[in-house]
Amino acid sequence: SGQIYPMRGIARMFLLQNRKDSALFYYQQALDCAVAVQDSALIGALYHDFAMVYNEEKDYIRADQYISKAILAMGQDEATNAYLLKAEIMLNLNKLDSASYFFNKNMDYLDINGRAVCYDGMYQVAKRKGQWEAAMKNMDAYKVLYDSIQVMADNEGENQIVHKLADSCGNV
Repeated sequence: SGQIYPMRGIARMFLLQNRKDSALFYYQQALDCAVAVQDSALIGALYHDFAMVYNEEKDYIRADQYISKAILAMGQDEATNAYLLKAEIMLNLNKLDSASYFFNKNMDYLDINGRAVCYDGMYQVAKRKGQWEAAMKNMDAYKVLYDSIQVMADNEGENQIVHKLADSCGNV
């Protein structure tokens, strides 16, 4: 079990280098180890990793298979982020009702970034369905959240500058 995290890390490095075949190889190695030790949390996380890779590769059927396995392995309480990926995959498969269901599922448990993703996704669903009023409401909610995220990021940047200035003044 001590090999699972390093293999998953190696897989992520390959993924960052856009070497998806190598990433999938190491994810599979990590998954084999996780299954051997019956670590359901890691099994679910690794299935989620596979789903992300296949979604990026536009292999939505396989992505859906893996994200469904991830949700089963994780259980309802731990699957909040997996539901977001499931919603995105459903949107990519043009299964709009399913996408809408998963974008709405557990939204109360998401942070501001997750809720922004949901509202953007629900905007996409409503737009594809030709439900323009719903689309605009979702876009408005997304914009409010996005603006809040930007303000938080700006404040964080300002705080870092203030702390650096205070540190440099204190060290003189």
